[in-house]
Amino acid sequence: MDIPKYTLAFAITALLSTNYFIPFAWANDIHLPALQSAYEQNPANEQAAYNYALALARNEQFSLSLNLFKQLSDSSTNPNILYDYATVLAWSGDNMGAISLYEDQILHREIIPIYVKKNIAGAYYKLAKFKEAYQLYHEVGATGDRQARRWEAETLMHMNDIALGNNVYDQLLLEDPNDIETYVSRGSMLILAGDPVTAAIDVTRALQLIPAGQGGNPERQLRNEMSIAFIQHGDYSRGILLLQPTIIDGSASIKMQSNYIYALRLNNDYKLAIQEATKLWTDLSLVPDFGLQALADSYLRSAQPQKALSIYDVILQRGNERTNLKSVKLSLAYAYVKSGNRSKGLSLYDEILSAYPDLAYIVAEDAASFIRSNEFLTGKMLYKKLIAIFPNDVLYRKQFAYALSEKYMPRESYEQYNALSTLKDGKLAGLSGIVSTALAVGDYRAADTALDSLEESYSYSPLTEQASKRYEARPKGSIEYNYQVESDSKNNDTIIAELTAKLYIRGQFSLLAESNRNIMNNGVNSATLQTKSFGLKYQDTRQDATFWLDNYHFTNLFTGYRFFANHYFNDNSVVGLKIERTPVKDLKSLLLPIMFTNYQVNFHRQLDLKDQYNVVFASSNYSDSNDSKTYGVNFEHTMFSNEEKTLTWFTSFDRMNYKYQEINGQPLTYEPPTVREAYVIGFKEHWALEKNSWDANLRAVWDRDRPEVFAFSPSVGIEYSHQFSPNKVLVAGLEYGFHNTLSTNINNLGLGYKQSYLYYRVNW
Repeated sequence: MDIPKYTLAFAITALLSTNYFIPFAWANDIHLPALQSAYEQNPANEQAAYNYALALARNEQFSLSLNLFKQLSDSSTNPNILYDYATVLAWSGDNMGAISLYEDQILHREIIPIYVKKNIAGAYYKLAKFKEAYQLYHEVGATGDRQARRWEAETLMHMNDIALGNNVYDQLLLEDPNDIETYVSRGSMLILAGDPVTAAIDVTRALQLIPAGQGGNPERQLRNEMSIAFIQHGDYSRGILLLQPTIIDGSASIKMQSNYIYALRLNNDYKLAIQEATKLWTDLSLVPDFGLQALADSYLRSAQPQKALSIYDVILQRGNERTNLKSVKLSLAYAYVKSGNRSKGLSLYDEILSAYPDLAYIVAEDAASFIRSNEFLTGKMLYKKLIAIFPNDVLYRKQFAYALSEKYMPRESYEQYNALSTLKDGKLAGLSGIVSTALAVGDYRAADTALDSLEESYSYSPLTEQASKRYEARPKGSIEYNYQVESDSKNNDTIIAELTAKLYIRGQFSLLAESNRNIMNNGVNSATLQTKSFGLKYQDTRQDATFWLDNYHFTNLFTGYRFFANHYFNDNSVVGLKIERTPVKDLKSLLLPIMFTNYQVNFHRQLDLKDQYNVVFASSNYSDSNDSKTYGVNFEHTMFSNEEKTLTWFTSFDRMNYKYQEINGQPLTYEPPTVREAYVIGFKEHWALEKNSWDANLRAVWDRDRPEVFAFSPSVGIEYSHQFSPNKVLVAGLEYGFHNTLSTNINNLGLGYKQSYLYYRVNW
């Protein structure tokens, strides 16, 4: 499979041709031992030495033959010795030597034998000197040599003189419509010219013309060679079609079978490649390395890395020098990672980078592949190895930063763009990337600074113009309206109307304002809690913090506060802190009011795009001397995801312990149980349309307020979202919860709660 593309047509037509390069005098079957004896008895005899040198060449003993021709050419004036010396050089593969001898000592002679011109033309052809090859083939072809005319057409095609090349082919076929070699030659050249459809017509015609039962199985040979041509040019399906008849009738050699599996693997038909290889190869020890690698690659891409590992090991144990063992080691490292053995895979990548630093670009491709397939940690570790080895290489940092931003990891992408901006050849891309990633996380100061540097140093660059447009289109503020209605089984009804405004004031700071109206009805009394809040938010690429000062009005006036902060270790790991002093939102408790101060720490970790979890711990102190401790954990796993649909299952556990249920012998207004706990498992589904999306969820909940027994409290909800524009979105939702009142021995589901909500946001 390693024949250079520019010589493939030449090689195929030479194999099928009955007209060889050798001079006519060589066609006699001369007994080599007799000529050797004659030469050894009289080595000074020029004719004996000449005959022996020719016989050695015919028997492919080129080294001895060329030594004799060198001696003879230095001492003889016989031009035939010079002609045959050049011919044998070409036959031996020393194309440069043949051409040098021809140009130095033969070119300017008046009469040059046809066979010499033909062989020297072949030497020029093999060195891709097509202009020189064409001139000689044209001269030979003018004598009526059809093979030389075919090769003349090939050289014209290589020189992109397609019209003249086709004229030569057309004339040959006009003279002989059944000329197999001409169909093969033109088909091969059309493959190289990027016209596989017409090439396939010529190849099919050539196959039809091969006489049935001809010795040497030329049809199989032609199918093999032409399939290689199609495969090398990237037309794997036609290569497969050419090989299939030999696979079906069992005439394919083990190498042809390997080409077939190789083509299937390149054509992404991994399962078929495995099925066919399993049928064809009962003994893998007979299979060439490239066939084994194609099978192993197919296993790897069919999510069967363990089977791939065993085959890669077999190839490496063979240690065949002609096999690209570097490629096998790369595939083996990839397979280790995919099989879950990340440490062994990364260790092998280390060995590869140490031994073959020229393969770093392939390691970078693997790193990008890992990130695309959501194996973030492995991909990031590989890129960091590459950057450590090539700290001043702009390409790997650019690839790393882009791969991170594609998977919406703007903070880590920002770090790479920031480092890129310090490199000489990476400053433009780095600064442009800083603008986009800083805007994504709301760090307008960093984006503004980078944009100033861009406009100062690269004012005419398209990247600067794009960055400027992104900066001008950044959100400068927003207004959100939220309306929510909820009822529960205890006749508690709540209506919440909330309006929130946000205004970016400078760089990393935003002013916040909020108005909230909470109407509560417990079936006996109804009252409204009104809240006016003002806040300030800070955010950069690594942390954000928000502080709210709340003013409450019920039957009296009182104040509270809320503080939220997040620190991002990276885009997938964040720790959050919440401190708030707010009232207990119960009608009787608000009359006092009873306030509670809550301290909460949570840690969120996204393992990849499929798995994430959150852990929470909170401690609350109440103004009536009560306190509570809360802890919980939830886990989500995405079962299926594409551009239109995502299906996720989730589970969670929450537990809250209250210190008191009574104080001074009096029951508490907010009815705290000893322990409140819930175990949840559920499913979420998301459908995305052009501007609309739907979300549905189904939860199965087992909960209780101790000392009550566990009850089954499932819920179902649906949400609709409409994106009017990038700056306007409307969300509406409805949710119903049910409750199995086991504590009263009624084993049926009743309404637990119902909730509806409407949310609208406008950015400007």
